[in-house]
Amino acid sequence: MGKLTPELRRVSQALGEVIRRRRTSQQVVERAMGLSKGYLSQLLNGNVDLRMKHIYQALDVLKLEPADFFLEVYDRRNATGSLGGLMSRTEVKEDIEHLKDRVARLERLEREASRA
Repeated sequence: MGKLTPELRRVSQALGEVIRRRRTSQQVVERAMGLSKGYLSQLLNGNVDLRMKHIYQALDVLKLEPADFFLEVYDRRNATGSLGGLMSRTEVKEDIEHLKDRVARLERLEREASRA
């Protein structure tokens, strides 16, 4: 069992943030990875050695390309470490559709209000 190096800590924090942003739980991810209960938390906290295979498995479960994940983690222009840009194309399309629906609903409400 090891302590996380600064680089692995950065990656594990980014992975934890992606899990939260995807609005899923560590339990759901670890189950999909075939890990025992609480094991993912131990990996992310450095209580158990975090290996690349764990990172790739988690990214696969989260449907996130490793290249996209690591590009964001190591993007020097991204000084805040924010992972807001880590969305799949499908998620972006879903967000756009959701926003279009909201705009259409607001426009409909405005028309109805102007008639009243």
